[in-house]
Amino acid sequence: MLNHACMGSCAFCSGARETLSWIKWPEFGLSEVLEHMASYGKAERICIQCPIYPHMVDDLLEFLKNIDLEVPISVSIPPLPSKNLERVAPLVERIGIALDCADEGIFEEVKSYPFDKTIRSIRNAVRIKGGATSHLIVGLGESDLSLYDAMCLLMSIKAYPALFAFTPLPGTRLSSRGRPPVERYRAIQALHFLLTNGIDPKPRFRKGKLVYLNVDGVERAAFMTSGCPSCNRPFYNERPLGPLYNYPWELNNSEFERCLQETFRYLKR
Repeated sequence: MLNHACMGSCAFCSGARETLSWIKWPEFGLSEVLEHMASYGKAERICIQCPIYPHMVDDLLEFLKNIDLEVPISVSIPPLPSKNLERVAPLVERIGIALDCADEGIFEEVKSYPFDKTIRSIRNAVRIKGGATSHLIVGLGESDLSLYDAMCLLMSIKAYPALFAFTPLPGTRLSSRGRPPVERYRAIQALHFLLTNGIDPKPRFRKGKLVYLNVDGVERAAFMTSGCPSCNRPFYNERPLGPLYNYPWELNNSEFERCLQETFRYLKR
């Protein structure tokens, strides 16, 4: 359905090959998609991901205007001028514009558009819509301190930071880079949860690495998929055999304890 290869050249992304993450999505006609959406009846949110290509905004608006469902809609879009954000905003519940890379220096190496342009577009989305979501990828070469600073920056402009783990994908410039250690990701998830829930994590860093965190307020939700309300994206950046970076369900006692132990192991390194 309106399936276009992305014209962007982000070093970590396979969107130019018509995939999202490591998943190859089949193509369906717009009418077929809308018919199945109407009959499904169980979705808590619809999320539309938009690649970069000519007339993308026009295609998005056509799609949105044909959705006749009482379901909140999120769109994940590249940085757009205010005039296009204003066209999209009335038709969706939430706008997402990914920052992806927390380190401004690395950002310019791995992303298709400038850091300042991205922040400006996120600010405009917040101004127009009252809030926004922005993804951050752990494992692009950034430090823990950079991730902390990026989360604080996004929260200061009323954009919610959502975490994902870097996934090396064949055919991309970063295909040979390894995944972030799950222990590191757990510590960043705990930091993220505390920050986004208004709890002072009292973090301490040594040479950019997180070495202390007050984890008293960390709950099971810290290790679940973060993003727009009701987001779960099962197996989006992990395979079913694991390890699970983002749990798409509420953790049981043993899963929660394991995540806490992984967090402590990283902090003590």
